[in-house]
Amino acid sequence: MPVSTRLGARRAQRHWIAFQTRVLAMNAAVEAGRAGEAGRGFAVVADLVSSLAMRAEEEAQRARDGLIATQTEIGTAVEAVTRVDRALEEIAAEVTKVHGLLGRMSEDNAAQSDAISEIATAIGAMDRSTQQNAAMVEQTSAAARGLTDEVATLADQAGRFRTGAERPARRRAA
Repeated sequence: MPVSTRLGARRAQRHWIAFQTRVLAMNAAVEAGRAGEAGRGFAVVADLVSSLAMRAEEEAQRARDGLIATQTEIGTAVEAVTRVDRALEEIAAEVTKVHGLLGRMSEDNAAQSDAISEIATAIGAMDRSTQQNAAMVEQTSAAARGLTDEVATLADQAGRFRTGAERPARRRAA
């Protein structure tokens, strides 16, 4: 049975009890009036029952007011829970997006790492090639210096030889 139905049944039951108590008090007052002096005790009982009926009605009203306040608070709490639920759903969706972005970033980082490794390998190969070229240039330079020295030596040795063709030219110059 829903809460609102149970609360309505209890409220009706309290009203019925208060009504019955007021009827009982009125009957006691009527009987006290009929009995006259002998019904004085009845009149006291009637007053007590009447007071009880009023208190019962006041308590029923307080209970009604409390129930209304509670129902209002429950409604407010349900709305708050609904808002929190929606907010949590939005947060979960955003967290899922963040996970997706982190996954893509991880993939991009791996690709960049691979590219950097390839670049480092290419730079290493270029460095080895440059060192080999430098060694070859050094060897070529050393060979060129050696050849220069040999050419100078050959030119000096060739300059010592005298051929017959040079004599007439010397004589003419003389």
